[in-house]
Amino acid sequence: MIEQLPSLPLLALALAIVVFASTLQASVGMGFGMVAAPLLALIDPLLSPVPILMVGTVVAVWGAWQERGNIAGEEIVAGIGGRIIGSSMALLLLLVFSDERSFYVLFGVLILIAVILTALGKPVAFTIANHWKLSTLSGLMGTITSVGAPPMAILYRGQRPDKVRPTLNALFFSGCTVGLISMGLAGRLAMMHLFLSVVILPGVVAGIWLARYFRTDNARKLSSIMLTVSGAAAVALILRGLEIFA
Repeated sequence: MIEQLPSLPLLALALAIVVFASTLQASVGMGFGMVAAPLLALIDPLLSPVPILMVGTVVAVWGAWQERGNIAGEEIVAGIGGRIIGSSMALLLLLVFSDERSFYVLFGVLILIAVILTALGKPVAFTIANHWKLSTLSGLMGTITSVGAPPMAILYRGQRPDKVRPTLNALFFSGCTVGLISMGLAGRLAMMHLFLSVVILPGVVAGIWLARYFRTDNARKLSSIMLTVSGAAAVALILRGLEIFA
């Protein structure tokens, strides 16, 4: 197992990426998965998405517990139901795109979709039906790439922040959990992923701590940087997969 793990320099680079992505997340309110997932996948496929899903469960539980009294229970039911459907669809895709080269292409395409949804997605009516639909899309994207936030961000635009934060954290916890189960069923879960998640977890803590020293006045500019980096990494992943195809 040790021979298969990324080298120490690559692990150090991965940790630096996680610190940056976590700082962005805490400063702007989004960006961890969008930045970390494709960049870590470029470094080594072992680093993404499974370790990020594992870390995501810890971060989401912490966030939901802090404001647990404001969690909207009826929305959790629809969210979890949609996540299960989406993760089941993702499992089928993972079984089809089972080799590394095709997985790179699938991963990159879904990240590009996440970038487009974030950049151009318009608010939709906040209904239970839309909740099911977007939760399903979130479950599919989140299981394969660990980036399931963009569809939910579209749904929750304009909602009360004190309800949105804990409810989304509760949904992301359930999504990460269901996603990990799907990864296990697809044969993409191993003990080394747990080790790697422990390695990157301190980067998340450091990023949250560093965020207090950054102004949020330039949130739009930071979001543009996030989308540019994420989009470029997604294209690189697709090209890597296509080069192997060739």
